[in-house]
Amino acid sequence: VEIIKLLREKITASLDEESGIVSVSVTLPDNLAAAAVTEYTIKELTEYLTEYRTEKVLRDLTFVEEQLATAEARFEEAQLILAEFRDSNQGMLSARAQTEEQRLNSEYQIAFNLYNSLTQQYEEAKLKVQEETPMFKTLEAVQVPLEDETSGAMILIVFIMLSGIGSIGWIFVHPLIEQFKNAVE
Repeated sequence: VEIIKLLREKITASLDEESGIVSVSVTLPDNLAAAAVTEYTIKELTEYLTEYRTEKVLRDLTFVEEQLATAEARFEEAQLILAEFRDSNQGMLSARAQTEEQRLNSEYQIAFNLYNSLTQQYEEAKLKVQEETPMFKTLEAVQVPLEDETSGAMILIVFIMLSGIGSIGWIFVHPLIEQFKNAVE
C-alpha cells in the first residue's frame, strides 16, 4: 500500500483534451529507474486505454462470430438435406414430394438469409473494432537526463549564498585588516 502511494506521488500522467496528447512523467532519484518506470507506465497505459475503448465492440464481435458459426452449420445442414432430397426424388412429381421440397427449400432460404445477414454483421463488427481501436504514437521518446535537473540550480544557489557570505564578511573584515596594517607600520 505504501509503495502504491509512493508511486502515485512519483508518476504523473496528464491528457491535453484538445490535442489528445497524453504526457507521462516520473520523478525518481535514479534516472535510469525513472526512465524504465516511464516506459512501463506508457506501455500499461496504452494497453489499458486500448482495452477500455474496444471492450464492448470486441464483445459484440465475439457474439456475432459465435452466431455466425451456428448459422453456417445450420445453412450447410439445410443445404445438404435439400440436395439429398432432390437427389432421392428426381423425376417424382407427386404433390407430397413437391410440398416437402418447397418446405426444405424454405428452410434452406431462411438459413441462407440468416447466414448472409450474420456475415455482413460480422464484417461490420470487425470494421467497428478497427474504428474504436485508438492509435498511439510516441511523440517524444523517454529521455534519461545526464544529471539531476535540480543539481545545476542547487549549485547556483550555493554559489550565490557563499558569494553573499564572502561579500558580507569582506565588508566587516576589510576595515579590521586595514587597521592592523596601519598599526604594524
